[in-house]
Amino acid sequence: MKFEEALKKMKKGIPMKLPSWGGYWCWDEENKTIIMYTKDNRRLDIRETERVEYTLTNVLSDEWVIAGGENTTILGG
Repeated sequence: MKFEEALKKMKKGIPMKLPSWGGYWCWDEENKTIIMYTKDNRRLDIRETERVEYTLTNVLSDEWVIAGGENTTILGG
């Protein structure tokens, strides 16, 4: 799915990812931002990304899927 739909799902509390990731992104309602959980289980605010081009490429992807225990390393997948 496109990022627009993925963001809507994140805002409903559903974690989202790209298929190649071991981590996921989710919405932080309190701070009104996306939190990125890396494959190493590090927690990063998207506004603090150091790799802007890489992050924007991810946002432009149309391969977003729901992150869960079966497909996300840090969630047990």
